[in-house]
Amino acid sequence: MKRSITSIFIAIIILTAPSCTDMITENPSTFLNETNLYSSEEGAQAALTGVYGAMIGYHYSTRSYPIVLMMHSGKFYGDHGASKDLYQLNPLPNGKFLGKMWSDMYRMINRANDVIKNLNESNLDPSEKDPILGEVYFLRAVTYFNLVRMWGAVPLTLEPTTTETLAIPRTPVEEVYNAIISDLENAKSLMHDPSEQRTGRPNKYAAHALLAKVYVTMAGNDNSSQYWQDAYDNAITVYNEGPYDLVSSYSELWHPMKENSVESIFEIQLNREISLRMVLETMLRRYYPNTNTRERVKINKEVYDTHIQMYPEDPRMGISYADSSYIKYRNKGPKELDLYPVNNRDKRGWPGLQKWHVPGISNSKLVNINLPYLRYADHLLLLAEIENELNGPSNAYQYVNQVLARARDIDGDGVSDSPDPADWSGMTQDEFRERIMQERVFELIGEAQTWFDVRRRGYDYFLENVIRKHNNNPNNTDLDFVFPESEKNMLFPIPANEINANPAITPSDQNPGY
Repeated sequence: MKRSITSIFIAIIILTAPSCTDMITENPSTFLNETNLYSSEEGAQAALTGVYGAMIGYHYSTRSYPIVLMMHSGKFYGDHGASKDLYQLNPLPNGKFLGKMWSDMYRMINRANDVIKNLNESNLDPSEKDPILGEVYFLRAVTYFNLVRMWGAVPLTLEPTTTETLAIPRTPVEEVYNAIISDLENAKSLMHDPSEQRTGRPNKYAAHALLAKVYVTMAGNDNSSQYWQDAYDNAITVYNEGPYDLVSSYSELWHPMKENSVESIFEIQLNREISLRMVLETMLRRYYPNTNTRERVKINKEVYDTHIQMYPEDPRMGISYADSSYIKYRNKGPKELDLYPVNNRDKRGWPGLQKWHVPGISNSKLVNINLPYLRYADHLLLLAEIENELNGPSNAYQYVNQVLARARDIDGDGVSDSPDPADWSGMTQDEFRERIMQERVFELIGEAQTWFDVRRRGYDYFLENVIRKHNNNPNNTDLDFVFPESEKNMLFPIPANEINANPAITPSDQNPGY
C-alpha cells in the first residue's frame, strides 16, 4: 500500500470534511460527501487510505509508538533528557510522548469507526465492500490491542464520536478484548484471500495470526487457560493454510528494497515523505555518516551478554547489534570509536542497534523502510510456545527450529554456516517456556515487540527477567540506570492531557503507582 502523501492527505480531507457541514455549506454537486464517497469502490478505498493515513500518524506508528515501546521495554538505554523517564522505567503522565500517542491512536480509531459505520450503511456491492470493511475491522483491532496492552482499561468507542460521546470512561479490560476478538472474527470472514490481496495489505490469515497473539496475551502465565487452545486453533490455521514462509537469510529482512516479503504477515507501510527519517534516526538509531544517532540510544548490556553467552557464533549478532567499534564521520574525517564490549567506560559503552542499518546510504530520506507488526518468524515462535503450553515440547521443536535454521544460514543457500543457534531438543516444558521467551528477544529485538513479550507473563516474570536481570548485571557501571522494583511498570500512566480533557476519567482512575 505505498501511497503518496498527496493521496493520503486527499483521503483525510474527504473523511474529515463532513464534520464541518454545520459551519460551512458546500454545493453537493461539487463536494464529495459521505453518500457519494461510499457509493463506489474507489471512494471506499479512499476512505480506507484515510484509516491507514491515521495509523501512520507522526505520533502513532511513524514515531512515538515504536520509540516508546523500545525505551520503556527495559532492554534499551538512552541519555536523552526528554526520554530518561521512560528509559529509567519511571514514565510520567505528562511525559513527552504518551499524550500525543494516545491522541493519535484514538484519532485512528475514530477514523475507522466512521468508515465502518458508513460502509455498513452503504449500498455498495458486498464483493467490493466486504474486503475493505474487513480490513478496517482488522486495523481497529490492531490499535485497540495496542492500547489495552499498554494502558489496561481504556475508553472503548465503536461508533463515530459526537458531541454527546466525547467523554468516555475507561472500559474494563475484558470488554476491550471482547471487542478486539469480535473485530478480528469479522475481519477473518470479510478480508481477501491471499490470492486477491494487494501488496503490503493484510489478508484474512493476518487476522488469524493476530487472534493467536491476542489469545496468548489473554492466557498470560496460566498454562491451564482455555485461551491457549483458542490461540492454537488460529495459529495452526496460519501455519497450514497461510501463504507465508521465512525469507532465506535473516539479513535480507532488513534490506529496504525487500519489504513486504513472503515473511510479512502485516507490516505498517511507511514512506520517505512521511518521515521515515524520524523512525530511522530517532527511534532505531541507525548510523549514517555525519550523524550521531548511534550514540544516543543503545541496547542494554545484559541483552547482548545473554545472547552471546547462549549462542557465541550466532550470525544474528552481527546483524542485530553494533558492537566493538564503528566509524564516525566528522568534518576532520572519519574516526573509529569503541562500543561495548570493547568500551564499557563512557557514553559509548553499550551496543547499538544494527538491524536497520543500510551500508552506503548517507541520507536517511533516501530510505524507505516499513515497521513490521507481524512476521512469520514471530508467528512460528508463538506457535512453538502455544504447543508447549498445551502438550509439552515434543511437537513444539519443529516450529522454533525453523527459525534457528534460518539464523544459521548466513547467505540463504539452505546450508548452515554456523553451529549456532543449534536446534533445540531434550527440554522440559518449563525449560522450553523459559527459552522461548528469551528467543523472542533475540529474534525480534528492535521491532517494537519486546515491551509486550516481557510483560504478558505477569509481574513476577518481568521482575526477574527484566528488572533484576538488568540491575544485577556485573558489567553495569555507574552510567547504567537502576530500575525500580515497581509493578506500575506493567502499564503506562494514563496521559495527563486525557485526564484533564475527559471529564469521565478523573485522577482517581489513574493506573496504580502513578
